[in-house]
Amino acid sequence: MGQYVLRRAILAVPTIFASTLVVFLVLRVLPGDVALFIALGTDASGVADEAAIEAIREELGLNRPLPVQYFVWIGNALRGEFGESAFTHRTVAYEITSRLPLTVQLALMGQILAFAIGIPLGIVSAMRRDKAVDTISRFWSILFLAMPQFWVALMLLLFTSRVFNWSPPLGYFLLWEHPGNNMLQLGPAALVLGVGGAAIAARMTRSSMLEVLGEDYIRTARAKGLMPGVVIIRHALRNALIPVISLSAVTFAFLLAGTVILETVYSIPGLGSLMLTSIRTRDYEVIQALVLISVVVVILLNLVVDIVYAWLDPRISYS
Repeated sequence: MGQYVLRRAILAVPTIFASTLVVFLVLRVLPGDVALFIALGTDASGVADEAAIEAIREELGLNRPLPVQYFVWIGNALRGEFGESAFTHRTVAYEITSRLPLTVQLALMGQILAFAIGIPLGIVSAMRRDKAVDTISRFWSILFLAMPQFWVALMLLLFTSRVFNWSPPLGYFLLWEHPGNNMLQLGPAALVLGVGGAAIAARMTRSSMLEVLGEDYIRTARAKGLMPGVVIIRHALRNALIPVISLSAVTFAFLLAGTVILETVYSIPGLGSLMLTSIRTRDYEVIQALVLISVVVVILLNLVVDIVYAWLDPRISYS
């Protein structure tokens, strides 16, 4: 296992560098000049002076050759220095850390709801195969997989505002300071994330449970006279959850991506809204830092899932 972890860590390095290089080049070829945006924003006449634009390019280092720009940025990033936002003039580290807790909490709430709803539903669906519960469960899963999250969020917001005359409170409330307001603000967005993730978890749990329930050791356990609950929980569920756990890293990455839209719909000042704002303004330093952090998080999550995978099933060997 130790050699496997080390090998995965070594292979993660070129993956991270390749991701940063792709994002760096894509940002440079997209239409729009960040120096022009900044110059127009600081000029009350609405007409930017060419000398001012060149001065901004010089200040941001945009007039350097692309390879120089990339290696300067990646060298600073390796030291934990992500630069400064071109628009807020605050450090990128501050911009990210001030919004990170809200996004992480939202994604974790969505993941918890996804497993709390999806896994029991998948188990019940497998136990009642081709019955009404199973049919309803599969219909629900396909429905929420097909519907875009932003549309579900808008419909939920419209429903609560029209029927109950209520909408989530605006602003930013820390969980440990104002837990009630925090939950009211993040609850609807987490629910939208959770039902989408639950649809994936339910389908995977159902398929895995059906496969495990047909194994010989399950029939042997039933033949010994064990209670159905003992057979399901002690013998079937642990093996059935292995594919679900392996899918959790992908699901969490899916939920993190979903926060980009949902934070905008519900006016949540997290990393998702920061990403959209930075894309609109071509704030290169912020976008590059967010992508780098996202890639590292996804790689680490997949590594942790592989370790948990081996713990759940000792027969698995990575040697």
